[in-house]
Amino acid sequence: LYEVGDLIIIAGKGHENYQIKEDKKYFFDDKSIAKKILDEKE
Repeated sequence: LYEVGDLIIIAGKGHENYQIKEDKKYFFDDKSIAKKILDEKE
């Protein structure tokens, strides 16, 4: 989906590291998910 030199824009929740859905709070961190995806590419 991307190559070396591509610009990747992450339009996420920013500083918040959780997401509330209905009455539950879930861990969700844009930085850690982006890092995981980028590390898998290597």
